[in-house]
Formats: sequence, C-alpha cells, structure tokens
Amino acid sequence: MAKNRIDHIDIAKAIGIVLIISSHIVCTTNFSKDLLLTTYWNVLGSFYVPFFFLLSGIFTPSSDSDNLLNKPSLIKLGRGILNLIFQFFIFLILGITTYYIVKGQWLIAFKVNGPLWFLLVLIMDKVIFYFLLVRPRYQTIVAVIFIGLWGWYVGYHGHNYFYLGAAATSLPFYAMGHYMKKWLIDDKFNFYRCLSTFIIWFICFYLFFRPQNIALNMIT
Repeated sequence: MAKNRIDHIDIAKAIGIVLIISSHIVCTTNFSKDLLLTTYWNVLGSFYVPFFFLLSGIFTPSSDSDNLLNKPSLIKLGRGILNLIFQFFIFLILGITTYYIVKGQWLIAFKVNGPLWFLLVLIMDKVIFYFLLVRPRYQTIVAVIFIGLWGWYVGYHGHNYFYLGAAATSLPFYAMGHYMKKWLIDDKFNFYRCLSTFIIWFICFYLFFRPQNIALNMIT
C-alpha cells in the first residue's frame, strides 16, 4: 500500500534541496564577490538549514506518552533511526570513493563528507525530542528552549562537541515543526498568512542576520 504523501511538503523539500545545491556552487573569485550573489547566499543562509529541521519535525508522532513508550512506537522510532544511519553510511562510502576517483587518495575522514553532519544532527534531534515529548508539553517546551540556548552559547564560543552543539541549536526548529504541524500541512493557500510570515522573516533578516555555520555550530 502506498504511503500517503503531503504534496506541498514534498515540493518544499525538493525546492530546499535545489536551493542548498545552488548555495554550494563554487564560483570564480571575482563573481563570488558580486553583490547580488552574496545577497542571494545570505538570504539562503538565513533559513535553509532551519527549514529542513522544521520540515522534519512535522513527522514526529503526537505527544501522547502512552503511545510513545509502547513497543510498536519504539520499534517505529528504531526503524527510522536505522534508516537514517543506513543513508549516512551509503553517502559516506560514496563520498570516500568519489574523493579517491578525483584525488587518487583514500581519505577516510569526515571532512570528505561534510554535508553528512545534517544526518547526524537529525538523528540526535529525533531521539532527544522524541523522549522529551513523554513529559507534559510545557516541560518539553522549556527543555527545548534551554537546550537551544545551550547550543547557541557553545556555538557563540566556537564549540560543537561532536555535533551535539549543532543538534542543540537545531532542536528548537525541529520542535517548531512539530508544534506547527497542523498549520504547516494545511494545503489551503492563505495569502495573509504567507504575507505575515514573510514580513516577520524580512524584519528578522534585516535586523539580526549574521552569517552562521550551523554545521560547525559557529554563531556570531
């Protein structure tokens, strides 16, 4: 039986992937300093990483502690984690092989597969948030806020602690996807909702944006 898909969420993921690829295109030195290109990169950098954690949080199960702790739910969680681990090692092997083809060297180092940090952090956030949901909602929200602030603090001081810092920084966005689930999966277009969220993003971008690197948890 085919799984039910949410078309606009799938489309959003596809657009996000295209935007991420476009942000990693290597340009000549002169072109990389172009104002329009740097503005484009800055705009992407203001949302595209949190965007994927938000979309991932949509598919976290409801916060019914009885359901979350029963055997079928834990098995489902385990299968989801194993699937992410499988994807991680597949892309790790592909990255190492590609590096050998291009450079002629076997380099078993994580820097060969830098983008794989996302899968590691997603696994961490998925597990952390799942077990936080066992607590009452207000306790879960408070815990997410404190974990997020810890991630920001260590990132501000240049620490990551094997991606635990990045996971903590990304956790609030994952939680946001969960708590805004009904709003995000609504397939009815609402012009005023879109306009209001765009205005909020624009104000935040104009007032607060600084280049970040969540992969390394470097927060300015």
